[in-house]
Amino acid sequence: MTGELERGGPVDPILYTPTVRRARAYVLRGHWVADCPANCGQTQWVFRGHVNHEGFPCHCVGGNATREPQWYCRNCHLIAEIEWPPGSAMDDIMEVLLLRPNPVNRNWYPAGHDIALRFNLPHGQTPADLREENEENGVRAQKGGGSN
Repeated sequence: MTGELERGGPVDPILYTPTVRRARAYVLRGHWVADCPANCGQTQWVFRGHVNHEGFPCHCVGGNATREPQWYCRNCHLIAEIEWPPGSAMDDIMEVLLLRPNPVNRNWYPAGHDIALRFNLPHGQTPADLREENEENGVRAQKGGGSN
């Protein structure tokens, strides 16, 4: 059975079948995102429902943001599970990354992540590793949760 997308193209039902491949959540510029496990080139946010102080969509941890229940690729329509960091690691990672004043530097990759390996970026860092990296770059937590 083949359906039609709104844009009029045919839909292969195989692409809508859940797969064992997983989208791996990582932090890019302070936002939790994942890449399509089918390698179609799509990267998208994996949180929804949170709006920042300027009224723009913000897909970071906190506020009323919720995790996407599964990966649904808006490009190739693959459905997959999302692999998240264990336990409270997500909140701990974000707490440290959000101290960094420049969003370009708010990145975290799980151990062995394809992008990190391809571009020789740090990966698999613990919150303690991220704190150390912050201190090495002059970013320290201050009393009251701020940074310098």
